[in-house]
Amino acid sequence: MNDHVGRDKNNPLDQAKPPDSDASAHESAGAAPGPRRVRNWLRSPYQPSTWQIIALACIGGFFSNLVFPSGFTVANWIHEDAASAEQAEQLKEVAKEIREGFRGLNPSPTTRTETASQDACRDDGEMYDGGSWGPSRPLFRTIDAPPTYAHFNSVITNPATGDERNFYVVRDAAITQDGGWQDSVTVERGHTYVMRIYIVNNSTDDSALATGTRLTVSLPTCTGTSIGSSAYISAFDSFPGELWNDVAFTSDEPFNLAYRPATAEIYNNAQGSPFALTTTDFLEAEGQLIGFDDFDGVVRPGYAYANYFYFEVVPQFAPE
Repeated sequence: MNDHVGRDKNNPLDQAKPPDSDASAHESAGAAPGPRRVRNWLRSPYQPSTWQIIALACIGGFFSNLVFPSGFTVANWIHEDAASAEQAEQLKEVAKEIREGFRGLNPSPTTRTETASQDACRDDGEMYDGGSWGPSRPLFRTIDAPPTYAHFNSVITNPATGDERNFYVVRDAAITQDGGWQDSVTVERGHTYVMRIYIVNNSTDDSALATGTRLTVSLPTCTGTSIGSSAYISAFDSFPGELWNDVAFTSDEPFNLAYRPATAEIYNNAQGSPFALTTTDFLEAEGQLIGFDDFDGVVRPGYAYANYFYFEVVPQFAPE
């Protein structure tokens, strides 16, 4: 760290002692140090009057108030410099936590992709990998660590859901106990699959509302042996403005996916939960506004206001 950041490099407060050429000469010769030189204006034979001294003091005080803020002292200066160094160390620790966060402690989503899956149907023997996520964003290890701005699903050690980047998951509807959520699933004839999307504003500031929050699901209608579906969370004033996560469906034979009507619901802690969706706006490009106790697009910060969005899909196969 540069010791002179924000200060004049020639400031005498930064020097161990002012240069003294006369004293140095005497000391190098082994003689006793001579008298310290003083500025010429202090040795002037002119002697100011008492009133002139008072006037000079007043003028000096006026200009010192212009240059330095009220209450400024050398101690303040030193204290502020020390605080800056401490802040720099704290920033280093935050950066380290973010780097550690990208590694993930729990089973993590697959590698980040620049864009979510589009027209994601394959029948060439290649399979989509579920769990791809994006975009890159600061990640946090504890639910108490995130910063104060509005942001979604950025804690990687959520005790309830694990890595929040993996917010879009699937399981067979036949599973009734807790757990069983996966990034990908091999679909079977006659089975129904439940999709879950977890949405939480991680901010630690109660005033950091995410407004205009929408949920959009890309559920391809194409046919293939591997199909990728993407979920998007977006808001006007969150960072980043949009994030996504992918789920993959596979089978040994071609199939397509169909939304099972009237199965979309939002569960949260609001009175009246769960809330049934009467439209399929979440499957459209514009998406579905979500909230807490109303579909107003306002998602409050904190886990008490988290949303779980569920819907069901059915794989459709050609007749045997």
